[in-house]
Amino acid sequence: MSNVYELNVSREGIIKTLKDQFTDRFTFLQEALQNARRAGANIVDFLMDDANLVLDIIDDGNGIDDFESLLTLGESGWDMQTMVKDYPYGVGFASLLMAADAVQIRTQDKAAFFFTDDLLSFKPVVVNTMAYQAGTHIRLWLKTHYDPIFIGNVLQERVKGFELPVSFNGKSLERPAALNNPDRHYIGTPIGMVSLPIRHPTDMPDDADVRAFVQGLPVEFGGTFRKLYDSCILIHFAPHIRARMPDRDKLLDEADVRQQWNAVRRKLFAEQLRYIKAHVPMQRFANDYWRSCAKWCPELLTDVPVAPSMMMACEDITPRLPDWHWQHESALVSWDSNRSLPRKGSLMLTGCFDAYDNQLANLYALKKDLPVVEQALPVTHWAAKDAYDATELPITYRVIGEEKTLSYKGSWIWVDVLFCDAIELVGTTLKPDFPHSKSDSWQLYPDLPPLWRLFLDL
Repeated sequence: MSNVYELNVSREGIIKTLKDQFTDRFTFLQEALQNARRAGANIVDFLMDDANLVLDIIDDGNGIDDFESLLTLGESGWDMQTMVKDYPYGVGFASLLMAADAVQIRTQDKAAFFFTDDLLSFKPVVVNTMAYQAGTHIRLWLKTHYDPIFIGNVLQERVKGFELPVSFNGKSLERPAALNNPDRHYIGTPIGMVSLPIRHPTDMPDDADVRAFVQGLPVEFGGTFRKLYDSCILIHFAPHIRARMPDRDKLLDEADVRQQWNAVRRKLFAEQLRYIKAHVPMQRFANDYWRSCAKWCPELLTDVPVAPSMMMACEDITPRLPDWHWQHESALVSWDSNRSLPRKGSLMLTGCFDAYDNQLANLYALKKDLPVVEQALPVTHWAAKDAYDATELPITYRVIGEEKTLSYKGSWIWVDVLFCDAIELVGTTLKPDFPHSKSDSWQLYPDLPPLWRLFLDL
């Protein structure tokens, strides 16, 4: 004997857990914005009565045709074009129910008033006929835990990328990230419309801060939000990239979307660098865009005949020995812009010179006045053939005239201080043209390569 079952839904169970599904108590604001946009509105007005905690939401759209669809969870009631473009889920109106004690709706020739507890208890809603009015007017008697000041502040943040004009208590809200903002230029990409913060044709954007939007409303997508919108990369995701319900605050398949964004970003940045390279002198390109090229498009550096002055720097420090437990902070000493810059055939040291293991190489470069490239060169770059990797220099040290070591223990700094006459650095030359000065003392051994000795007076 066989039994047949089918999937059923407990409406009482869904209603019971509905309030716990919305993790953001201001979701109702953006759902009201979405509904107005889908209804073809040209503007949305929010009016807040602080004293009575009453919020009016008014738009000039096409209105609500079907109250039954509006009050049915999971049924959006929108036309096919909207369904394909926006993927409406039919739960947005529920966020209004979670935010208010009572709701009044006036749209077209219909009007309704109900208490949300009655509606959530499945009591019927009476829809009355009234004189026709364009658009939709929703009045919410908000729950007492809402602060009127927060309503306006949150609304301002939610509409930063929204396509329709929005006002709060008669004041137009700023929309610096909107697709129709004439101050931002958007580029069509496989993931949507992207705007780089470029004010001048030769600007190179910082990729640290990204503001992302789905259907004009913000979603979390990396970045620290340290900067204003005019300094951020803006992304309006394409319809096939969807946000998580019911709050729409995060992306579905975010890891996959992030990989797609990385590919788009690399392409956009490389195109910008190619444009810059074609329109600025080579020395400026090397100085100003070296780091960006090394990160996004290293091949652009291979035929640049000069190395960047900004990269040729080393640390001016009190000697720090590799087996000490503390490193002092110190500033980079940049290459003098008045000096001739290394070109093809010059010798440079590479490597990150603020790394703990490279301090001896750092001291050597400083004493020798060598140009230093602190970032790894592309393997195809001309300087890669002539530059030494600082981490591979066989350098050792010896303390001369050591007197004593004292330990200093402060509130934030614990450091051992070595008192001595000098430090002797000892290394092996890597090829005959390795630079050395008259201050070096050279000794030859039958069974060892030449040694160089360098004394740094303290």
